[in-house]
Amino acid sequence: MRTCSIGNLKTHLSKYLAVVKDGGEIIITDHNRPIAKIISILQKNELSKIDLKSILKMPLIPLKAGAKSSLELLRDIRDEKN
Repeated sequence: MRTCSIGNLKTHLSKYLAVVKDGGEIIITDHNRPIAKIISILQKNELSKIDLKSILKMPLIPLKAGAKSSLELLRDIRDEKN
């Protein structure tokens, strides 16, 4: 992970974007304090190779009797915060 100041980023933007494109991360600093992080939206990992259609065709696993659905669990979490 590399760090650079705002001014340095402005001057050498192409260089830093090339680092990010190759999977690196850049921490942007303002007066030596981290304020932002630049990461690639294109991840170089195995998940990008998974075929989405095959995932959608996977059979659903039925819930056990009395088990809560993910929607019910999310609602419980939301209600606990309120």
